[in-house]
Amino acid sequence: MARTPEKIYLTDLIRILQGPVKVAECVFRADVCPGYRTCQLRKIMLRLQKTVVTEIKSITLASILEESAPRRR
Repeated sequence: MARTPEKIYLTDLIRILQGPVKVAECVFRADVCPGYRTCQLRKIMLRLQKTVVTEIKSITLASILEESAPRRR
C-alpha cells in the first residue's frame, strides 16, 4: 500500500483480494453449456457487470474511511 488512500480504488482492493470483478460469471462454463455464447441472461449480466465496475471504480479507500468515520458535532 504505497499509495495514499485517495489513490487506492475499491476495484484495486477487490482485484488484489479476490481477482477480477465478475458479476456475469456463469455457473455453466462454455465447455458445459452449448448456449454460453448466445445466452440472453449472460448478456444482461455482462451489461450489469460493466455498470457495477464503473461505479466501484469511482470509490476510493479515502471515501470509504471518510464515510465510516464518526461525525463530530
